[in-house]
Amino acid sequence: MKYLPRVFFVVILLTSLNALANSVNYTNLNVTLGIEPNYGFGDNVGGILFGSNVNLNVFGGTATGWFDGGFPGEYLPGSGGGGDVTIYFDSGDGGLGGQNYGNISIGSANLYSPSITFPTNDKDGQNFIVSEPATLGLVVVEGCTNAGVCTTYNLTSRPGRLVLSFTYYGGMINPNSGYFTTVPEPGTLGLMAIGIGAFAWHRRKLVRASSF
Repeated sequence: MKYLPRVFFVVILLTSLNALANSVNYTNLNVTLGIEPNYGFGDNVGGILFGSNVNLNVFGGTATGWFDGGFPGEYLPGSGGGGDVTIYFDSGDGGLGGQNYGNISIGSANLYSPSITFPTNDKDGQNFIVSEPATLGLVVVEGCTNAGVCTTYNLTSRPGRLVLSFTYYGGMINPNSGYFTTVPEPGTLGLMAIGIGAFAWHRRKLVRASSF
């Protein structure tokens, strides 16, 4: 019985080493996410995470109350909005560590950004854009091969910029669209188009699947 604690310790150590062996960290990645208003259903965020050994499409939705859509509008002039928000990623695919995954498990991540105050002097139909520094928190992904070998990837990206577009209409403020990117100009627009294009393709695929 006196050897039992030692055996137990060795088992715990080997289990921990095995867990570490199946966990891979990637840092300093780039991100480009297209953002649409949240109408309370379906995904409204989608884009790409990419860098050395990482080329991943991700899709999900923001928490309610942050960039909600509606008519005639969701936000009052002079009110506050924006700030930190949780993105609930629910699907993704692509390459990680030299392995291509057709489907992955992906956890939620926080998007950190300053809060904003909506203007009070806009006229109907007038658009305005909010641009502020932002950072996407840790994204944890699990990918499994057809052989059943699963690896956890911890993905950390560079700081970037959040850009959101709004329209003042009927005394209320409507969100239009936006994006978050870590890539400076001139690469931003091209990568944003790739991210939004992947998002649009994903939504069309979901609509087709639901129609059967």
